[in-house]
Amino acid sequence: MSAGETTLNAFEIIFFGLSAGIATVVGIRLLAIASRSREIPELSVGFVLLMEVISATSWALASTTAVGQLVSTSAAAASVACLTLFVVYTFLPDSRVARVVAAVVLLAAGACVLVPTLNAAWGSKDFYVRFGWGASLARAFSFGWAALVAGRSLAALQRRARLGLSHPLTASRVGFWCLSAAFSSGSFLMPVIEIVTDTVRPGGISPISIGFAIGASSFVWLAFWPPKVYVTWALRRMGHA
Repeated sequence: MSAGETTLNAFEIIFFGLSAGIATVVGIRLLAIASRSREIPELSVGFVLLMEVISATSWALASTTAVGQLVSTSAAAASVACLTLFVVYTFLPDSRVARVVAAVVLLAAGACVLVPTLNAAWGSKDFYVRFGWGASLARAFSFGWAALVAGRSLAALQRRARLGLSHPLTASRVGFWCLSAAFSSGSFLMPVIEIVTDTVRPGGISPISIGFAIGASSFVWLAFWPPKVYVTWALRRMGHA
C-alpha cells in the first residue's frame, strides 16, 4: 500500500500478480488440508495468505474509495489475528508472555479498523498517511515476531531430524516459513519507512516492497507446498533417499 491513489505499471502488475497467485494457490491448498485434518496451523496460515491477497488486491484496485480502504484494512486485521493464532498455537502454546503479546497485537489490529471508523475517515484521499500505515505496522510486527519465533525453533528441529525423531524436511520447511515471514515483515515495513522519511513514491508501490513480497510468496510455497524436485534433492542431500 502507498499514500494516495495506487497505480501499477506493467512490471508491478506482473510481479504483484505472481506474488498474489502463489499466495492464493498455497492458501487454498492449506485450507483444503485443514478441512480434512481439522488442524489449526494449516487453517490459520491458509487464512493469512488469502486475507493478504484480498487486502493487497482491494488496495491496488480501489485505494481511494471507502469500500476499498475498508476491505483492505479489515482483511489486514484478520490476517494479523490469524497469524497471531498460528504463532501462539504452534510455537508458544504455554507462554504467558506470548499471550500478552498476542493480546496487544490483536488490540492493535482491531484499532486499525475502529479508529478510522470513529473518525469517519473511510474514503479520504490521505487515508494511508493518516490511518492506513497502522495496518502495515501491525503486520510488519506480527510477521517479524513469527519469523523470530520460527527461527528460534530451528536448532532444536535440526537436532531432532539428525536423531531421527522428526521428518528430515521439517526443519527446512520451518526455515522457509521463517524467511517468508521475515520478507513479509520487510514488505510491510517499507511503506511506513517511506512515510517517516517523506520518500513516498506517488501513485505506486515501492520496488523494494514488491521484491520482498515476491521473496515471501516464494518461500511460503517452498514451506507449505515444496515441489517434488526440491523434496527429492533435499532428501538425497540429507542421505534419506
